[in-house]
Amino acid sequence: MPSTVHDRPAPDAEAFLSVAEVAQLLRLSEKTVRRWIESGRLPAIRTSPPRGRIRVAQEALQEFLAECRVVAHDEDESAAVEQGGCR
Repeated sequence: MPSTVHDRPAPDAEAFLSVAEVAQLLRLSEKTVRRWIESGRLPAIRTSPPRGRIRVAQEALQEFLAECRVVAHDEDESAAVEQGGCR
């Protein structure tokens, strides 16, 4: 089974989020975010193969959220996935 996490170093660490940061931002469990990555729905990279940390590009996350019909809450910079979205 091919990996859905690309093995390459992150060029700009500030442009990437950890699994925990994505989960916190979306008010979801890390397990849900990892499932999205493993299924190929949310693109991610591994910082140093074969067991490096997984990172999600902010741009890829924004595209993923747009496809999932996500509503952002500006007051606390968090987001919630609407029913029928990506869960």
